[in-house]
Amino acid sequence: MYYFVNIVSDAGLANIELMHSALNGDGMTLQIDGVRVPEVGRCHVLLRQMDSRETAVNKHIVLDLASSDDLQTMLKQVSSFLC
Repeated sequence: MYYFVNIVSDAGLANIELMHSALNGDGMTLQIDGVRVPEVGRCHVLLRQMDSRETAVNKHIVLDLASSDDLQTMLKQVSSFLC
């Protein structure tokens, strides 16, 4: 699972830790790779890097963004990335 965060504080790290604690247990382990997104407008670079590194067909991505505008910006790039 990739966890993309553009929060420039410890909130993003705290959210990753909470998710890790909630999802890992009962003998199950989930690998969570945190990815800081310094510029949401350039996230396509990070997405391409992730896509070229990971050979799995299904990729699970969690977006932890500071605003709905940041979400829209990232989703526009994802949609152009898929076309």
